[in-house]
Amino acid sequence: MDTLVWGGYSRISDDPDDERFGVKRQREDIEDAIEKLGGVLASELLFEENDTSAYKKRRVTIRDEYGEERVAYRVLRPVWAEAMRALRAGRINALMVYDLDRLARDPRDLEDAIEAVERFGAKIVSANSSTINLNSSDGQAWARMMVVMANKSSADTSRRVKRAHLALAQVGTPVGGSRPFGYLRDKVTHDPAEAPLVKQAVQDVLDGASLRSIAERWEAAGVKSVRGK
Repeated sequence: MDTLVWGGYSRISDDPDDERFGVKRQREDIEDAIEKLGGVLASELLFEENDTSAYKKRRVTIRDEYGEERVAYRVLRPVWAEAMRALRAGRINALMVYDLDRLARDPRDLEDAIEAVERFGAKIVSANSSTINLNSSDGQAWARMMVVMANKSSADTSRRVKRAHLALAQVGTPVGGSRPFGYLRDKVTHDPAEAPLVKQAVQDVLDGASLRSIAERWEAAGVKSVRGK
C-alpha cells in the first residue's frame, strides 16, 4: 500500500431525467478529497452510478456459498459491484466515496466493503466524513451503526410514501413525475392520439395477443413514449 491507486464512487438515488447534477457535484468533492491526500483520480476510475437506489431490493436468482441455486432479494448496483471487483482484483487499492449513505444503505453492501478492506488490503474513506474509515475497527463499528439507521430511515420513508400514494389513488388524484402514456399533462384527460392505442392494446391482450406483438406494432407505426423515444 506504499502507492495508492485511487478510485472514486458517486451515486444518486433519483434522477429520472438523467441530468447528473448530483453525481457531478459529488465527483468534484471526491476529486478534491483525493487531491488533499496527495492522490489523483483518473477519469476511468470514477465509478458513477446515477438514478440508482442503495435500498430497494429486487428478486433475483443466485447460487449461494453452499452451491444452492435459489431466489433471493438483493439491492442491485452494477457500478458498485464493479468498484468492488476493482478493489479485490487490485486494479485500485483505495476508494473515495462521497459519504457513507452513498456507499451503502443495505448492511450486506457494507459488509462487502469491509471484506475488501480486511481481506484484500483496500482503503475506503469518505470525502465528507472524517469519522468514517473502514480501515479501523472503530470506523467499521460506527459505519455499521450508521448504515442500520440509514436503512431504517429509507424503510420509514418508503412506508410513508406508499401510504400517501394509496390515499391519493383512492381519490383519483394524479401524482408527480412524467404524464402516463395515454393522458395529457394534467394526467386526467385522455390524450386523443394515445388513449385509443391503449384501449385497443388492452382488448388485444384480452383476446390473446402478446405484449411483444403490440410493442412491435407500435414501433412500426412510429408511436413514441412520453419522452419522445
